[in-house]
Amino acid sequence: MVTALGNRAVVAQLKDLGFVGYVPKPLRQSQLYDCIAQVLGRTEQISPAEIFQQAVVEMQNPTSLKRTRILLAEDNIINQKVAQSILGKLGYKADVVSNGLEAVRALEMIDYDIVLMDCQMPEMDGFAATAVIRAPDSRVCNHSVPIIAMTANAMKGDRENCIAAGMDDYLAKPVKKDELALMLKKWE
Repeated sequence: MVTALGNRAVVAQLKDLGFVGYVPKPLRQSQLYDCIAQVLGRTEQISPAEIFQQAVVEMQNPTSLKRTRILLAEDNIINQKVAQSILGKLGYKADVVSNGLEAVRALEMIDYDIVLMDCQMPEMDGFAATAVIRAPDSRVCNHSVPIIAMTANAMKGDRENCIAAGMDDYLAKPVKKDELALMLKKWE
């Protein structure tokens, strides 16, 4: 992330959103280099050619992060961290937002492959967000993006309510690693 000079208050928010590094404006080559090295987990001095080579190897390595762009809409910080941990163990990385309104805004800017949507969130819940995403006149990039409900509502009929609201599938919390893995493979 590139951020405005002197705006360090944003750093904590960036970490919460899933960013692992930032460079302040005006951008300097040495700062960008250091940030890339830090993000790749390298603290010793390495050349830009070595950083590029490592990135190429990681992209070709099947155990490295998968290319699926996932948006996680979840208001509970603990649930965010649990979901990110499970996704990380499965080889995925997700962008995180804390309510449905933020999810809609993110989907207006980025064409995600899958949305993991909590149903009960402040400002705009998952049902209302799904309605906006599916609306043909909304500004989201992909109105048919697969939306998987991730909710603590595990009562009879909850799955059907999620599907009727326009979501594509349903996972009950607490989410299990194997179930999430199967769900992601199904919708990739």
